[in-house]
Amino acid sequence: NFKPRFTSTTEFETLMNAAAGRDLGWFYDVYLREAALPELVETRANGQLTLRWKAPRDLPFPLPVDITVNGTPHRLAMENGSATLAVPDDAHVVIDPMARILRHSPAIAAAQRR
Repeated sequence: NFKPRFTSTTEFETLMNAAAGRDLGWFYDVYLREAALPELVETRANGQLTLRWKAPRDLPFPLPVDITVNGTPHRLAMENGSATLAVPDDAHVVIDPMARILRHSPAIAAAQRR
């Protein structure tokens, strides 16, 4: 049987931190306390792919990102909010191939304005 249990945001954060075994304050600071979504900025040049999180108010946001390079999966740790990976200039790169990350997308925003 399921019985509803009401709680506070603070208690929820404490429970989730305990379940994860680490402090997820950076996650809550961006997703619960900010209206704007984080944006993943991609730069590709000279055989290097750099991904950088651009979070509201420049808050730290080290959320890992899955990508595929020519069909091969990679997980970028994004420590300090960025990561760089060597990729051939002609490689087919898909960022977040399963679309699991809630984030601002300039392409989606542009399509919504049409």
